[in-house]
Amino acid sequence: MKTRIYIKLFFLMLLLFPKEMWAYQNPVFVASAPEYVEVGTQFRLTLAVVSSEKLQDDEIQYFREPLLKDFEVLMGPVRSSVTTGKMTMPTYQFSYTYVLKAFGTGKFVIPSTSIVVKGKLLRTQQLTIHVAPVGKLSSSSNGSVESKPEAFITMNVSNRSPHINSPVVLECKLYTTAQVDSLANLQQQILLKDFKVKPVSLRGNQWKQETRNGKKYQVIVFRKLLLYPLHAGKLRIGNLSVDAYVRQTDESRVKDPIEEFFKGNRNAGKRVSQRLSCPEIILNVSDTSPAVKKVNTLKFTSVQGYGLYGNVRTVTTGKVTLSFDQNGNMVSNGTNRYIYRGTDRYMIDNVIGPFRITCEGNLRKEVDEKGIEGTIEYEFDSRGRIVRYKYFDGMMPVVCKYVYEGTGKYPSTMESSAGYEDGNDVEICRYTYLEADSQGNWTKRRVKRTWKSTTYGYENEPDKVSTKTEPEFTETRTISYF
Repeated sequence: MKTRIYIKLFFLMLLLFPKEMWAYQNPVFVASAPEYVEVGTQFRLTLAVVSSEKLQDDEIQYFREPLLKDFEVLMGPVRSSVTTGKMTMPTYQFSYTYVLKAFGTGKFVIPSTSIVVKGKLLRTQQLTIHVAPVGKLSSSSNGSVESKPEAFITMNVSNRSPHINSPVVLECKLYTTAQVDSLANLQQQILLKDFKVKPVSLRGNQWKQETRNGKKYQVIVFRKLLLYPLHAGKLRIGNLSVDAYVRQTDESRVKDPIEEFFKGNRNAGKRVSQRLSCPEIILNVSDTSPAVKKVNTLKFTSVQGYGLYGNVRTVTTGKVTLSFDQNGNMVSNGTNRYIYRGTDRYMIDNVIGPFRITCEGNLRKEVDEKGIEGTIEYEFDSRGRIVRYKYFDGMMPVVCKYVYEGTGKYPSTMESSAGYEDGNDVEICRYTYLEADSQGNWTKRRVKRTWKSTTYGYENEPDKVSTKTEPEFTETRTISYF
């Protein structure tokens, strides 16, 4: 326990001490989260670049999202920046924030992740999260569980690749499990040199109930705009933030905040303010709108690499949407955008790459021509079914293997293995398919998932192996086609 305390104090000192005392290791990349939480309770994970010098956006690159297999990601990453301290000695912080929730009880590790700042690779420390049963978190635990009601906002657009002057619908929603009295101090930058903006009336707008990741929320659209792009290129819809004034109820008296909301008790609970935010959206605007001519000459496409059939445009599973063009190339994976140079080269966000695509035999490779990123590989069998997928999570290679029964179109089993410095993790999923669409792609399946985690022993100590099997659950996805 003392070791954990010393580590926390060290990183706290980095943030609080004057820059003269830590400039020799400036900047730093630190991770923070509660050490103790209750199962089912949301908490925040923050990954922050801290510097005594102001950094430009192009000086912060190659952020690697952390491996969060033991937690449900409710939101994130949300990017933000803040300046603290006196004008003569400021501290600049650029953060990526996630809202997480634990699947089950136990001790879980969030591995180190990395970012490149001014050409230098920085890594966070590893975090250990102790998840206790509901009501079992002792008062002596040196962690904290957030007590604010759960509320978050989302921002979506009708088309991320429009052409000039074609309308794009921007819709902003509030999700909450508690009573929200009002919203205030909305901030968002939409440049009038980039867009013609037309507000959409929300008169008569009402609260609705939605289920998201198995949890019920009250949902309302609080902002809706029609955006007309004025020129081609990458046009930015800025980060959205707003203050939500929420009634924080007494949990000993109110057992179900959703039920309390519908009871209409507007005098219950303490009124608290929460600053809610969601990340920017980048539109790829073209100067013309003719139909895309299919010119792909590669043997295998990204669509095939994801085990899909037909001329797929988008596939949405949970909160993640994958988008493809009519050549079967990946356009976006929810967080990153793919910009193609011909049919066999692409850049990720115009920063990472370029990657060169080759197809030889039954293998499709995507190789970083600069040699910085690891090679992505897709291997297919004689029927064109994906049997192996290799990619890199930060510096860590991940290999997924797929097993089929007979001539089936869908894998019966998937095994994913990831090795890291202190051990390895293996994920095994067994599938039972329930529904498919007219194009032959599955839309609903049952999943039984098992995790096997190995931590290497030091010196003569034996390896520690733990196995966890999750309750069987149903996975659904929505697919659109050209």
